Amino acid sequence: MGITAALTATLLWGMQFPVLANVLRDLDPFWLTLIRYGIALVILATIALAREGLAAFSLDGRGLQIATLGIVGFSVFNIALLIGIRISGPQHGALIMATTPLLAVLIGWLRGGAAPTMRTLGFIGLAFLGVALVVTKGNPASVLGAGDWIGDLLMLGGATCWATYTSFAPSFSNISPIRYTMLGAFFGTLSTVVFTIGAGAIGLSHVPTAAHFIHALPGMLFLAVFGAVISLVAWNIGIAKLGSAKAVLFMNVVPITAFAIAIAFGARYPFIEYVGAALTILALVLNNVLGRARAVSVASEGDRTALDHQRRIA
Repeated sequence: MGITAALTATLLWGMQFPVLANVLRDLDPFWLTLIRYGIALVILATIALAREGLAAFSLDGRGLQIATLGIVGFSVFNIALLIGIRISGPQHGALIMATTPLLAVLIGWLRGGAAPTMRTLGFIGLAFLGVALVVTKGNPASVLGAGDWIGDLLMLGGATCWATYTSFAPSFSNISPIRYTMLGAFFGTLSTVVFTIGAGAIGLSHVPTAAHFIHALPGMLFLAVFGAVISLVAWNIGIAKLGSAKAVLFMNVVPITAFAIAIAFGARYPFIEYVGAALTILALVLNNVLGRARAVSVASEGDRTALDHQRRIA
């Protein structure tokens, strides 16, 4: 169930990137985030209420933590990602989001967890080299004048927010995935209202016209139902079943799906971008495979030690 849930979430996220690019032609990042998660919140609250009753709205004395993670993981993450997509494009966003597993390793280390091995640090470097090749198209000087790097930095900040949300999720194992998702969406939507009003006051956001809203509605419904409700609940189920360290490894599915869809619809990229994407995905896969092999080896060694101990006792 954990593997199926994590794979479902990441496939849907990969599919949503071209849809996001389309909807952003009609709605700015603030209004898109607000409407998307407003719809998702109503659906999540209805499901949570039907399953758990009024207890679904209890914060269990952890309101500040849930509110902070909701703001970081829903509002800040999405607004930064969407602004970045407007500047740099959806494929850049999908690839940068794939670095989440390695960002989660660094965040876990900063939180007092085990330090990453030199091998993991090497894979982190390789993944970011791949991202850099895609972002710069092999020519760093061209990016400095183009301004694309601003969008990529925003998306990297968004990916860091998502890695933070994911890293803290296992500490809420006493809360059901649907309830945890709904409470995070609630605080994320509230903060998005504040950010949207503030952005409107300084001219960064504009109320969509009825025509723009109607044109964007099909994409918005896909993003709300599949890209938010189903994917987020599936993601938190995946974390609950697999743990955050294993679940985030599925994020490498996101850029593969996004690039495959774009290519299927006729998009073509410079060869160096394919090389960069391949390097990033290779780093993630190798880190996953070698990490699992080491875990199996350690577990097997532990079993042998325990068996030898039992034999000595016998």
